[in-house]
Amino acid sequence: MSSGIYKITIGRWFYYGQTINFDRRRKEHIRNLKKGKHENVLLQRAFDKHKTFEFSECAYENNTDLLTELEQLVIDEWFGKPNCANLNPEAAVPPSTKGKKLGPRSEETIAKIRAARKDQPGKPRSEETRAKMSASHKGISLTEEQKAKISAANKGRKRSEETRAKIKDSLKLYHERKRQENLE
Repeated sequence: MSSGIYKITIGRWFYYGQTINFDRRRKEHIRNLKKGKHENVLLQRAFDKHKTFEFSECAYENNTDLLTELEQLVIDEWFGKPNCANLNPEAAVPPSTKGKKLGPRSEETIAKIRAARKDQPGKPRSEETRAKMSASHKGISLTEEQKAKISAANKGRKRSEETRAKIKDSLKLYHERKRQENLE
């Protein structure tokens, strides 16, 4: 889990923020934008128009005390300039953690969480759920940098024979569809 400063670009608009977990914060932004309930009206309007979303990690800082200072430096440079979607001239902790004082969980709470998640990991998803998940990912394009990171993360990864067979079958279907489209 790395922390730092990130930049969101939607169309010509851009926004800078801070996070202690890049992946989680990116997912929060995408989820809120897709639901039409993003806290930043400029980003929401840009997303509604362009349907694109680019998330890039700008600076890494593991000292969370320095994150706000680092974000403030970036905001000071860009706030008020054309296409800057930051609404607040002052750096702030993201809303997902703002004002929350989470203490340690009790053993009872941990037991309830475990019980609720017990059957989830291997649980197959329905066709309807899979279709919704697929639709939610359509229209989001990855930057070349993001593609390179994914590629690097998968290099050297050992896959089971079953997984390799599924990938092979999936690629065969994909290429067959492409051939059919080219013939038409």
